[in-house]
Amino acid sequence: MGRTGKITYNAKLAPVQLAGTTVSAATLNNAQFIQSLDLRVGGKVKVKKAGDIIPEVIGVIKGKTYAKLPVFTPLTHCPVCDSLLEKNTGEVDQYCINIGCPAQIKRSIEHFASRGAQNIVGLGEMIVVQLYENQILTDVVGIYELKDKVDRLLALDKFGQKKVDNLLTSIENSKQNSLERVLFGLGIRHIGSKTALILAKEFRDIDTLMQTSSEAFALVEGVGEVLAESLVDWFKETKNQHVIQALKGHGLNFHYLDNSPITPQTFAGQTWVITGTLSHPREYFEAIIQARGGKTSSSVSTKTSYLLTGENSGSKFAKAQELGVKILTEAEFDQLIK
Repeated sequence: MGRTGKITYNAKLAPVQLAGTTVSAATLNNAQFIQSLDLRVGGKVKVKKAGDIIPEVIGVIKGKTYAKLPVFTPLTHCPVCDSLLEKNTGEVDQYCINIGCPAQIKRSIEHFASRGAQNIVGLGEMIVVQLYENQILTDVVGIYELKDKVDRLLALDKFGQKKVDNLLTSIENSKQNSLERVLFGLGIRHIGSKTALILAKEFRDIDTLMQTSSEAFALVEGVGEVLAESLVDWFKETKNQHVIQALKGHGLNFHYLDNSPITPQTFAGQTWVITGTLSHPREYFEAIIQARGGKTSSSVSTKTSYLLTGENSGSKFAKAQELGVKILTEAEFDQLIK
């Protein structure tokens, strides 16, 4: 269950070594995907790592007894709150539309506090679950009310004074984040971190965003009609307007802060692909490349300027060699940006 209510099916696998790690689960995307493969419980499957990272099932190995295995039946109700699942017109994904679904609430809080959003250290998945189940934290607005619940926090298992102080300090610091972080954290459908930054730079503050039409959104490069409609639909919901007002009341910044120093545009016109295990998350290197005028892509092609590679680089490394793309190690990349 995702933060938007989207249901993603997963395959449980007998553990197997794949591209340097032990894999015991793989994504199956949606019910239609499972049915298109005629995937059945107990069957043998072919698995690969999509983008050298995420295990996914790509095919079925059908033996003589395969037809006797149980046929897959899609879910009809949410596995958490038992609400009827729905599909949007023209889409294959199923959604739980109960905004009070515990799984959605926990996911939305976790996402809001994540590194790419408000970056609240000490409010990861397990802590969110613990606070939610103890009815201390039930929505994102409640994050900024934890300062009034110190006694309840200290009463929890493994919550000492220092841990509480560090959490509250990180929450307080998050109020000063630039608009794009809180915009991404709100979990608006189809709005990722890159799009949030585009919107923040273009419209500068949340009030302007809330008053912008879908036609105006669609004119922004990198947005388009689908994202534009998603934005307008989200902002016109009364409950979402109340969330923004409540967060404003707690002192959150809703303006774009362009405090970045002037960076030489040494990667202008270049397209980079990043693969393998590096010393920092992939977003760290993407930010460096983009700040210097470059673009990042998920696949290697003749248009790729450089491949930044770490350990277990997989098929992208081979593709880059085949196409004659320049390949850099992390050490070489560090030297280049210096």
